[in-house]
Amino acid sequence: MRIEGRDAGAQWTAAGILGVFLLAAPLAAGVITFKDGRVETVLNVFSESDDAVWVVGTDHKLTKLARKDVAKIVTTEEQRGAYETRAAALASDDAAGHLKLAEWCFAQMLDGAGRRELRRAATGGDAATARATLRMAMAHAETSAARLALDRLKALQATDAWTARAADTVDALRQVEEREQSARAEHARRTAEIAQAAQEIASLTAAINNPIRTVTHEERAVCPRCWGAGRITTVSNSLPQNADQQHIIGVHSIGDGAYDTYTVPLVITQICPQCQGRRYIVTTTRTQERIDTTAQARRREELQKGLDAASAARDKAVAALAEATAQGKRLTAELLAEVSEAPR
Repeated sequence: MRIEGRDAGAQWTAAGILGVFLLAAPLAAGVITFKDGRVETVLNVFSESDDAVWVVGTDHKLTKLARKDVAKIVTTEEQRGAYETRAAALASDDAAGHLKLAEWCFAQMLDGAGRRELRRAATGGDAATARATLRMAMAHAETSAARLALDRLKALQATDAWTARAADTVDALRQVEEREQSARAEHARRTAEIAQAAQEIASLTAAINNPIRTVTHEERAVCPRCWGAGRITTVSNSLPQNADQQHIIGVHSIGDGAYDTYTVPLVITQICPQCQGRRYIVTTTRTQERIDTTAQARRREELQKGLDAASAARDKAVAALAEATAQGKRLTAELLAEVSEAPR
């Protein structure tokens, strides 16, 4: 972006830009019309005051414009509303109208809308409109619209040597775009695989590096105060439904740590001071055990091999994307050169 008449030294350093960020919130991208008739597209109308307008140009630099030199500022939101109004007023078969609207959209930095209008314009109209649509589509490397315009010219039997060359270049560029899309999809897929494998490898590594685990054992023994040799070994004060109030549920030792449950006369009513009325004593011990990590190590090795393979595949996708992008730039340059050679 080159804007004449701006204040000397108005391009700020990072510290100055940070100060402006703190003082004002960014507005939107837009188009500035100067009083001398010049029109400039900016990435951001950053802030406005009575005497100045701060903008971020297409060179990504923050620039101060004198308010007295600016005639009109139209932001992206206003442009989008204007586009929707214009698009609604067009008939679907008005190819020339859609082409004109596409040109307006590109001038307003509404590239997505401009490409959409080009595709609409390419499906109808006469040979002159189709040829103009093809030229604009090639200028903006919009291969879908270019292909539609070429098909339209073929249907109208209005092809020539130039359109034949353009068709070859457009088809080649479309193939490159498909390769780029495939490479991006492969890169995304492999990146997800790598992230998942790396996460699982990290978890396995932590387990392998720390194979010791603490295990808590809990043993319950009958309270010796509540139970005696050959006598009742536990008593519950919670009576079962419909139980005889003169009896409670108890168990009797039958040897080898086993107990036989049966109903006995109510002989214990006070809370035992040793077991606090639980009728049993809990003993808790903690021991450390070494875990066998052979399976985890084997799994980690398998994952690492898969990760290495995914990394190699992702590198190939990056190389394929770079190659396709370079070829796409070359073909785009050819498209632009062919536009200048197009017969009017």
